[in-house]
Amino acid sequence: TSSDPDEKQARGENTNFRILRFWGSVGPILLHYKWESLLARGDETDRQTRHGRLHARYAPEARQIIENFGGLFIKAGQAWSTKPEITPKEYIAELRKLQSEVPPVCWQPIRESLERDLGAPVEKIFDSIEQQPLGSASIGQAHRVVWRGQHAVVKVQYPGVRDVIKADLKSIEMLCRITNPEALTILKGVFEQFESELDYTQEHRTLGMFARAINSSPEFAGQVVVPAPIESLCKGNVIGMEFLPGPKLEYALRERLEALGMSGQYTNVKDMLMQQQHIDSESDEPGGGADGQTSKSPAVAGSLLQRIGRLAVGAVGVDSVLCAMRLASEARLRCRCPRRGRAPPTRDL
Repeated sequence: TSSDPDEKQARGENTNFRILRFWGSVGPILLHYKWESLLARGDETDRQTRHGRLHARYAPEARQIIENFGGLFIKAGQAWSTKPEITPKEYIAELRKLQSEVPPVCWQPIRESLERDLGAPVEKIFDSIEQQPLGSASIGQAHRVVWRGQHAVVKVQYPGVRDVIKADLKSIEMLCRITNPEALTILKGVFEQFESELDYTQEHRTLGMFARAINSSPEFAGQVVVPAPIESLCKGNVIGMEFLPGPKLEYALRERLEALGMSGQYTNVKDMLMQQQHIDSESDEPGGGADGQTSKSPAVAGSLLQRIGRLAVGAVGVDSVLCAMRLASEARLRCRCPRRGRAPPTRDL
């Protein structure tokens, strides 16, 4: 059996063994904290001093453990990094280094999933398929293909990932109950997000609905292109869609916030989308423009973009929907007056 953590995830690592691995990594750290608390003999100042030294020692190791297990652990760590009221500063500094992107898993289990859900060998389904993925995340990865002469993308969910996430939830829940019960509220929100991202049937519907909404809008039709789902390639744990090149929404949003002097405050796309919507709402109010005047953009554009924004946030796991949100935001910026003395960003789309 391979010891590679990504291959274990792709093939559905035995969940009981995964739980044992987690506590084998975390248990000694918890015991060290407990031992130092006992040595403090009820002196709270001494206990805090001792724990401060342990925070500095173990925060980097905690980040490495989270990165090794990936998935739900990374999402929870990112969420806790924004909560200084419950997370020591030493851990916040390390958890902010966590990245959502993960190394791709080996090709064979992805191939098996494609053939099982689409019902034929990949050589018969596709003209060609790139084994190196375009991108990989906690629950699946995307591959570029040529299907009936058309460039497309297939997003494939890792085999066994549902069981892995449920096992990880049990481990993190127990850890929170032992160390900090207040963190359970954050964990609940992270798990609910994962559950929605695991539902590829709903994601398929959302992608199609979003494409139709953009194409039927006179404000964005012709300016924004949304990848439409390919029905024949949307089965089981596979979603197929048109291929559209372009940068990630996260990069465009970070550029936007940096231009407004607001970078470094957000750790995920959802927070940045909400902040972008807040900025747009402010500048649509009287006196909200760069020159103190009401924005010149039509009111319908604002209301439509807000509806699109809520839809995109609700389906934040859909990379193609997020890319469309980036394009919609830029299309709106091009028809508005520059804000705060800065010209809106432009790109060759």
